[in-house]
Amino acid sequence: MSISKELYQDYITQRKKEQELLVKKKQEQELYNKKQNDNITSNKVASDTVSFNKKHALSMSDALNQVRKSKVTLPDTTHLRPENH
Repeated sequence: MSISKELYQDYITQRKKEQELLVKKKQEQELYNKKQNDNITSNKVASDTVSFNKKHALSMSDALNQVRKSKVTLPDTTHLRPENH
C-alpha cells in the first residue's frame, strides 16, 4: 500500500507541474499574440521617425544645391511649337 501511495503522490505532483507549465505557456502565448496585434494595429508611419525626416531634408537640400549650381536656363521655345500656330 505504501508504494502505491507514493506513486500516487508522485503522479499528483507531476500533474501539478504539467498543469503549471501549460498555464505558463498559455500566458506567454497570449502575451506574444497581444504584442503581435499591437504591432499590426499601430499607426506609425515612416515619416514619424526622426531619421526619415533628417534624411529627407538632407537629400532635398543636396538636390536643390545641385540644381542651383548651374545658372543656365533652358530657352523658352513654346512660340516655335507647331501647336501654337
